Amino acid sequence: MGFQDYSDWISLWRPIFLMVNIGIAGLIFYHFYNHKLFIFGWLAALLWLLNRWMLYVSIDANLDFIAIFFLILSLMLLPKQKSTAFLMFSLFLGIKQIAIFLLPLYLIWAWQSSEDNPVKDTFIALLLILVIPGITSLPFILWNAEGFFKSILFSATINPDGHVNAPSLDGLITLSNPDFVGIKAKLPMVLVMSLVFLSAMKRQIGIYTRGCHQLSQITAAARSIAPRKFTGSLIVGRRHPSILLESGKEIRGFNVVLCTNICHTHEQ
Repeated sequence: MGFQDYSDWISLWRPIFLMVNIGIAGLIFYHFYNHKLFIFGWLAALLWLLNRWMLYVSIDANLDFIAIFFLILSLMLLPKQKSTAFLMFSLFLGIKQIAIFLLPLYLIWAWQSSEDNPVKDTFIALLLILVIPGITSLPFILWNAEGFFKSILFSATINPDGHVNAPSLDGLITLSNPDFVGIKAKLPMVLVMSLVFLSAMKRQIGIYTRGCHQLSQITAAARSIAPRKFTGSLIVGRRHPSILLESGKEIRGFNVVLCTNICHTHEQ
């Protein structure tokens, strides 16, 4: 933008980053509100905005807020507006290249959500995801392809030591084994990601691991049966928690159900 001094540049971008961060809190609140969890939405949004780490990076003016905004928006749109969700993830990938590690998850979800042709739908999803980073990266690839791809691998080969007093697992291992650096130092991360991808393929986890959906279903079920004041067992849908209800009690005009046991049901 023509700025010659970093302080001038950051004075412009800091309020923009702050507004995007507030936008992230708004998306978090809206997601819970859309699942009829108004109080949880406020708590989650405030926890995002006011936790110690977030306050620190807000003052520091971090570019990651813009990328995170498009990631959360993508996840929210994915169940009903897949093409738009893939484009939002494409924006995320264009801003933060480390998002490439989430690409397998999106392709798995595209395959699983396909109704007619999984191969075709997954391929289209891949094209939509790669279109924005592909267009923005093309000039750099033509200019210096080797340097470009080495910069992509930088996150995998970077020394784990950093200025933040919160060392990663590979950083802790490096303290006792100085040779544990580079690609091999990222093997624990690769193992964890592989387990996540495998769990997604087996449908053991979803976009939100169904936590918010389960909570909203439980709340709605409790409200619907509370006036009846009965003792019994309630199964809230397939693969959702079952709640053993023992009693109800009137508190300020509202019937509050006391849940004494929560367990998980499994598909037959």
